[in-house]
Amino acid sequence: FTRTLLPQLGALANSKLKILIWYGDADYICNWVGGLALTRKMEWYGKKRFGNASFKDVEIGGVGHVGEVINVDNFSFLRVFKAGHEVPFYQPVASLELLKQVIAKQQIHSV
Repeated sequence: FTRTLLPQLGALANSKLKILIWYGDADYICNWVGGLALTRKMEWYGKKRFGNASFKDVEIGGVGHVGEVINVDNFSFLRVFKAGHEVPFYQPVASLELLKQVIAKQQIHSV
């Protein structure tokens, strides 16, 4: 049987909690394309804007082009390049910077 936590994730997004969903583009356990499709179906106040949004490049100084992000208010979906299932293992410098941005409640952006 299948279980979804999308209603709970949608409730968290509606609460304005800063949320980052990230996928490594080389992850064959949790495919980023499926993750994007799933998050586009999530019911929350930003669903329409998220569904119409385009990816924007993310570059981290000293690392380079690390991925593509869709930001809508407090919710960010990030595809991390050259990363598998454990994103911080494959992209440790970028992961640290990205987590600092989440902790600071910022949208994911280049630095």
